[in-house]
Amino acid sequence: MPQDNPFADAELAFKDGTAHVSKSLLSYFSQYFYDLFMKDKTQDKYEIVEIALDDFKCYFEFILKGESFALRSGDILKLINIQKHLKCVYIKETLEEWLKKEEESVTLPIMFEMTNDIIFSQFNIQAKHLIQEDFVNISQKSSFDSLSYDNLNVLFDPTFLSKQNQTVILDIFTRWVEYDLKNRKNLFLNLLMKVDFGKIDNYYILNIYSSKYPTIYQFPQITTFLFETMRNTFHSANNLNNLSKVYLFGGLSNKNSIVCVDLNSRAAEEVAKLVEDRECHACGRIGNKVFNFGGLNNLKIEKFDIETNTTETLDFEMNLPTKYPSCAVVEGRIFSIGGFAGGNIVSSVDYFESEKMSWIKSVDLVAPVQKHKSVVIEGVIYVTGGEGCSNIQRFDEREGRWTLLREDPLKSFDAAVSTSNNNILCCGGEIEDSVKDECRIYELSTNSWRAIASLPLTLISASSVETKRANLILGGWQKSGTISDIYSYIKSENVWIKYAICLPQGNCDSSVITF
Repeated sequence: MPQDNPFADAELAFKDGTAHVSKSLLSYFSQYFYDLFMKDKTQDKYEIVEIALDDFKCYFEFILKGESFALRSGDILKLINIQKHLKCVYIKETLEEWLKKEEESVTLPIMFEMTNDIIFSQFNIQAKHLIQEDFVNISQKSSFDSLSYDNLNVLFDPTFLSKQNQTVILDIFTRWVEYDLKNRKNLFLNLLMKVDFGKIDNYYILNIYSSKYPTIYQFPQITTFLFETMRNTFHSANNLNNLSKVYLFGGLSNKNSIVCVDLNSRAAEEVAKLVEDRECHACGRIGNKVFNFGGLNNLKIEKFDIETNTTETLDFEMNLPTKYPSCAVVEGRIFSIGGFAGGNIVSSVDYFESEKMSWIKSVDLVAPVQKHKSVVIEGVIYVTGGEGCSNIQRFDEREGRWTLLREDPLKSFDAAVSTSNNNILCCGGEIEDSVKDECRIYELSTNSWRAIASLPLTLISASSVETKRANLILGGWQKSGTISDIYSYIKSENVWIKYAICLPQGNCDSSVITF
């Protein structure tokens, strides 16, 4: 838009500069300019203080080049600004086309912010819909920092929030406050109260969040709120009050399946597939990520995202292929315990931290064991009996060593194991080619075992989890093969009942987590 344009017959004075233009050209493309110029046909200088020069230059290039105009993300914002005044059909059509382009999603949050008035209500609603539909992808590429508090609340409405990764939401809200700390600090607590901290590991808040956002220590009320929240959500068995889903990974019959059992809707379905075939392996959960490792001749580690139902194979691997390891998660560290490796039952214990992505040697078990399970109760690891050792083995990091506890009276291996009211429930198992149905509970306080009601069937290689009212046994192996049934032990009644749903197909030797 050169100032010595020979066709220019008017000067526009914007709030930050001037431009020489052709009245006829602008009038052809815009009713706004037509009406402006027709008010006084003899006038040749016009003040338009509501429009910025840079926005007008973008618009002028847009009408001159037409379809050859190379629309960039920054141009969208300029066109939105000027459209508020011009109400141009061509700009409206261009914005509609732009919204359809997936590669431009990075600027959707800004577009949502800038279209929050009656003129752009259609675009505002559409931008919100697109953001919420592709939130996982957009949140990785874009920022919500520029949104006003009102628009942030409109976008992150309660229904939408309840379906999202709460760790991601916590990060977004914190970055939003830090972006304009002086003016937003008083809104921080309001935003934190929208987050479901029951779905965020305390380890993340203590070891990752606090170091990423040291700003929080400037506000005593925020640190007090966070520590009170962690105290209130602490539990010994995966937040039993909030537990809603059970995930089973791999197994003998379907080695790459990922099955979700929804305890609220009473439904079970395959939601994704592992990249690697898995059986006789283990897994551990940190936040919304599940790490699967071990199994038959498999060094690879896979990470599954519960929120997106996607898997990826990590770059680092196990040091040695290990069958039948057990897993325990303590303060963000995933332990691989025992198993069968190098032709022997092993006592080795290693762990990795998901942030560091490397294996670290830990203290060996007292006795080697395979076809066992591990549980964590109040930060202490308990390893149940299996092949090689029938005793409970206990590891408390404060002591720095493993301790051999009472032997399982049944002396079975491959039992279904879970916590049960801060004790350990073992069900079924195998002894000398005989499959058992006996169930017993190890009492931590007395270092002793007691029998409870037996399973309705003999069973090995099943998965087990604890809920608030019951313990569930999922799948497993009978002499006739794998089963798809789920059985529920009602703790208060000391009775087993068949659960209302089944797994999609019979399976055993799966790994399991709750969420």
